[in-house]
Amino acid sequence: MNAHPVRVLVVDDSALMRKLIPQILETDNSIQVVGTAMDGNFGLKKIEDLKSCAATVFQLLSSARIRRKGLR
Repeated sequence: MNAHPVRVLVVDDSALMRKLIPQILETDNSIQVVGTAMDGNFGLKKIEDLKSCAATVFQLLSSARIRRKGLR
């Protein structure tokens, strides 16, 4: 296992995708899924809650469905 895995926050408006994407990502020992969020607003809140944790936002929302344009 990598000493410093990539920490990922999965942001998607589909409950199914929020369940499946972490399962797929966690098959790679170099990735640690730190949480999920249903849209950009919740994603930003989750990042705030993680405080000192670095998180990469993995977002699969189409441009037309993004609820917060500042999160890409």
